[in-house]
Amino acid sequence: MDDLDFTRGDAQEEQPRRVAKRSRKPFLILAAVALLAVGAVTAAVLLDRSSFDGLRRSIIYAKAEKDENGCAQLYRYTSDQSGRFVSLDGSLAIVSMHQVTVLDEKNKSIYDETVKFQSPALYTCGSRAVAYDVGGTTLYVLSGKGLVYRLDCAGEILSASLNEKGWLTVVCGESGCKAAVRVYDQAGQPVFAFLSSDRFVMTAALSADSKTLAAVTMGQENGVFASYVVFYRVNSDKEAARCTLRGSVVYDLTAAGRGFCAVTEEQLCFLDTSGDMTAAYDYGGDYLRRVSVSTDGYAALLLGHYRTGTQNRLVTVGADGQQLASQELDAEVTSLSAAGRYVALLTTDHVSIYDKQLLPVASLDEAEAYMDAIAKNEPTLIPLDVGSDYDKLFIFDRMWNKANWESPEKVVGIGPWQAMSSVSELDDAAPVKGNADQPEFLNVVTRLKDWRDRGFWSKNAVVNTQNNTESFQAGKSALALMNVNTAKSVYAQITAEHPEWDVRVFDAQEDVPPVLNSFLANGMSIFSKSKHPERALMALDYLRNDPEINGLFCYGIEGKHWQASGDGALVSLADSSNYPYDGNCNWGVRNDATWRVVEGGIPNLTEMNKAWQASARSGRYQTFVFNDTNVKNEIAAMGEIFNTDYKLLGLGFTDDPAADIAKLQTKLQAAGADKVYAELQKQALEFLQNS
Repeated sequence: MDDLDFTRGDAQEEQPRRVAKRSRKPFLILAAVALLAVGAVTAAVLLDRSSFDGLRRSIIYAKAEKDENGCAQLYRYTSDQSGRFVSLDGSLAIVSMHQVTVLDEKNKSIYDETVKFQSPALYTCGSRAVAYDVGGTTLYVLSGKGLVYRLDCAGEILSASLNEKGWLTVVCGESGCKAAVRVYDQAGQPVFAFLSSDRFVMTAALSADSKTLAAVTMGQENGVFASYVVFYRVNSDKEAARCTLRGSVVYDLTAAGRGFCAVTEEQLCFLDTSGDMTAAYDYGGDYLRRVSVSTDGYAALLLGHYRTGTQNRLVTVGADGQQLASQELDAEVTSLSAAGRYVALLTTDHVSIYDKQLLPVASLDEAEAYMDAIAKNEPTLIPLDVGSDYDKLFIFDRMWNKANWESPEKVVGIGPWQAMSSVSELDDAAPVKGNADQPEFLNVVTRLKDWRDRGFWSKNAVVNTQNNTESFQAGKSALALMNVNTAKSVYAQITAEHPEWDVRVFDAQEDVPPVLNSFLANGMSIFSKSKHPERALMALDYLRNDPEINGLFCYGIEGKHWQASGDGALVSLADSSNYPYDGNCNWGVRNDATWRVVEGGIPNLTEMNKAWQASARSGRYQTFVFNDTNVKNEIAAMGEIFNTDYKLLGLGFTDDPAADIAKLQTKLQAAGADKVYAELQKQALEFLQNS
């Protein structure tokens, strides 16, 4: 189940693009727009002044250094009208007609090369950027630490791009052919090339897995102009597939999700690696002004109602060609970016940041700013009241899931919770490790320590037993985390009982795609040694399929805890706090045919659900069931460590994260963790082989 965050402030009229305040003292509310100032965020905007300047741009956010007055430290560099710049892991990469430069967060030069460029270009993806001169012969692959490598090409460079793994694709003109496309690995070593003898190559892109190259060529077919997207496998020099786009000019081609997206003058075309067009989105007669395709598989478009002017429509489109969201705009837009979790729009006077549904973005980063304001200005409120065993690791889990999803290995949990184990979802041969052995663990614990030190939860959180939801409803805390169904009930109850509270809801997963439930999820079983299994099954059947009994079990007493409201809805009554909607963990007997939802409910929840459905994925190990027969004693010993040392780290109770993580690793090894991980490894490989 996806998780939501609640934030609370005093009710007042919405003021777009402003931070709401209390009348008696400054008080930050998680506003309905991006809070750039609060998050100490700088926007590095690549302003491309080419003929179609909406292509290949990025708005990247990096933590800004602050001076003694708390103001963001500005980058200073020699600029000209041709300059391009992007943020790379906190550093700033710059290319101009005269220099290729990388500056660190303190404005010190990490790398600096004098160049003579006529048409500087800069393309970024993942943690790298490639700088080059269109028509030149030299390009520079950069990271936040400086120059990764320099590459001299045999012909004039037409375009260059990177994929998320850092592989480089270069299109250049070479003698003896119309164009050459060459692919290089992370180290800059050549791995593939093809020469086009009869058609010009406009651009090329490499798939996310670095296995398939797609290139746009142009020519005629039966007297009609056509663009072609040709596909090659990087382990073969033979054309694998071809897709013909008759009558269309292809402006750009980029990797998107597991395939590619071709931007034409009339539509977006989504292509798989086999050369089939899987979906398309037509502009509906509007004029394409700007477009940005995310590697996550969706695109953001700015469509103009007229050839000129500020009357535009901002649209996001999923990989299935279906419109995700649309918003009318009356503004001069200078840049558009779809990058990961953000859709960023730059106008002449402000930056707006949305999610894929074009809803204002809220995140754990913004929750951090909110909790910091609470801790500093509201001594009677606990920012987040971490209480019961269930929610002691709630914040840790959100950070942990996000860090692992953004890691190159796509780490996921595997095995029982006591094992504290995880494995890469991308590599079948990847070893099962303890969570503490994963590289992201230290960063997560360090951030949690910072939150603890700033008073985001109480010093007695370890022994606190009050559920964070109860504390929030009682007005003791300013933020709570809960699953969707609980959130619907709590939101309805709070807004009815406390209309003076301004309650905001946002997704705590921070754009981590939800994992689809398997058929094993929410299942109910009968113990193999049951004396009366038939009667037990009858009881389960009664609970699930009798509408009256099911309603009583799931929602409480009708007329006391709830009342029906039309087909498929209910209204929570005042006494529902004693039997909250979906509060008894009734997943095993929930019946979708008769299930009622809370009337009204959370604003924008429908849009959130659409976004979750659009991004939902199947986890490689989601149906994996671990047999602990051979390691029962070790699992029991590790469980004791989980309930002590691990939870302390998960709440940030450490003065030295690195040292305490090392102690945790030592204790786990002594408890037999290596034996458990080896058994998990063995069973995981067997599971994959038999899947």
